[in-house]
Amino acid sequence: MRAILSAPTADALGVIELDLLDRNTQLGATERRVQRVKTLDEAGYAVNDSGSKQCDRDIRLAWQPDETADARVAYLVETYATLHLSCRDGFFTVAPSRFDHVNQQSRLDLLVLERLAS
Repeated sequence: MRAILSAPTADALGVIELDLLDRNTQLGATERRVQRVKTLDEAGYAVNDSGSKQCDRDIRLAWQPDETADARVAYLVETYATLHLSCRDGFFTVAPSRFDHVNQQSRLDLLVLERLAS
């Protein structure tokens, strides 16, 4: 699987294509904002359903460490508060949350802010 991460503005260094590790990449689950509260009436509960939003989604990208790719990703994370991500599931505006190296893999955690296209 591949993903393209880019700066939200024109930047010659602001784009990187990553060859992802399928088994460790998580493109985020679809969730609903649902709360269930116990009540004292006959039903015994009340449900509050606020629907599903793209911003409830977290994405984790994982790839084999590569000095050039890691330097480019670090640059993007340090320079921009938001980035664009193109992947199998769509085109998103994301906020980088964490970039690190764990178990001989590079990982980038992203918070989805908006889905721009499917």
